[in-house]
Amino acid sequence: MRTRFLIRFVVALAAAGASALAMAQTAAVPPGPRAPAQPGAPVRDPGGRPAVTPAPPGKGVLAGTITTASGQPAAGARVMLNGGDGPGRTTMTDASGQFVFEGLRTGRYYLNVTKPGFMSLSYGQRRASSPGTAIPLDDGQRRVIEMQLPRAAVITGMILDERGEPSINTQVRGMRYALMNGRRRAQQVANDMTDDRGIYRLHSLQPGEYAVCAVARNMGPMNDAQRIQMDIESVRRAIENAPSTAARQAMAERLSVLQAQRVDQTEPNLGYAPVCYPSSAAPSASVTVGAGEERSGIDLQMLMIPVARLEGTVVAPGGGAPHNVQLSLVNADDNMGDVDRQGTGTQQPSGRFSFQNVVPGRYTLTARTAGGDSVRQTVLVRVGLNGSAPRGPATERASILIFSPRPGSIATGGSTALCYAISGAMHARIDPGVGDVKPASALTCLRVTPARTTTYELTASGSDGYQVKRQLVIVAR
Repeated sequence: MRTRFLIRFVVALAAAGASALAMAQTAAVPPGPRAPAQPGAPVRDPGGRPAVTPAPPGKGVLAGTITTASGQPAAGARVMLNGGDGPGRTTMTDASGQFVFEGLRTGRYYLNVTKPGFMSLSYGQRRASSPGTAIPLDDGQRRVIEMQLPRAAVITGMILDERGEPSINTQVRGMRYALMNGRRRAQQVANDMTDDRGIYRLHSLQPGEYAVCAVARNMGPMNDAQRIQMDIESVRRAIENAPSTAARQAMAERLSVLQAQRVDQTEPNLGYAPVCYPSSAAPSASVTVGAGEERSGIDLQMLMIPVARLEGTVVAPGGGAPHNVQLSLVNADDNMGDVDRQGTGTQQPSGRFSFQNVVPGRYTLTARTAGGDSVRQTVLVRVGLNGSAPRGPATERASILIFSPRPGSIATGGSTALCYAISGAMHARIDPGVGDVKPASALTCLRVTPARTTTYELTASGSDGYQVKRQLVIVAR
């Protein structure tokens, strides 16, 4: 009989003096007892139906030729056949672009063809988003069809860092909107990594509207405090897995040295926030491509902002750590789930875990065991400096996490983006010329076109009447 299992996790948020606490628990319901097998019962399949003898193969044949828009054979295309009263089947076209399915019985069949660099196409499909049509086939009949694959679309551009230099090995994601559970949300359909020139290329795209987002890895430390903290966590993991007492003692001494080297945090931990074209934190369907079209110049510039370290412990009943626990941290915004997410495992035997370089926002933290039990908790990530953020709901005084231009210098008549993130505010405003803005804790960017060098001021107001302001200058040359 399966043992009743309970997980409880405690999450502590630490980021340059900021802290928060969240707790949740859940229990997996044990399965009920199995009914004893009835003697003499007929043999049945797993679905509870009497076993059925497979029908003999038919004599129908469906063959065809797949070509490209230029008339060349589409060699190596994947051809998938569904329908009739049998399972789906798959084959590949030969060097001449030809394929054949044999042994088919009477039925209506649906055919789909895919090949990298080309549109996915169903037989009888008239538009990119329309369904295909059925191919009727009688037993003993041979049908031959022809299909032409249009070239797929491409989106390409360059990713720059905050200094305007190529951002190398940055992940770029192409996303499309789809209805899920009655809600419209962005889903990743393509991805690429920038090369040494900062260039990416999203290929094999169906015609339509896309959001393009860049997500930096944020792997390395940005200052001494981050470097020392990362070294401390690495040594702690090594201590828990030390092969001997002597090795554990040597690592403990190393840990003491690192802890003595800790410096007072005089600057926030910094990391790159996800950014989506043209200049926002959330994806928007702003890039439209047609069949065979290549859209270039879809460029993005990364923005460095204060980030947090999220750490905590997963515990099981009795205070021990459950084994084989995987954790995921996903932005709670429906449209950010495929953009802003991380995964990690727990350290044994302590059950400790940590997520590095988490940008401000609201996240869903999930702990899941190999057996399928899980706990889920929403965590609000706030980043502070030289102080503690209150625990629980975001009722702290208004604070401006970031207010930065992208870029800060433009040609006269050009445009730039004002990017900001605010915590604990009920109202926010940017002057001159912008007005009221959403007091969002997630990074938000607004495009402006100043006619001359302009000083912009962001004002954030809390429910208690406390007000905080920050200014920046856009230089028009």
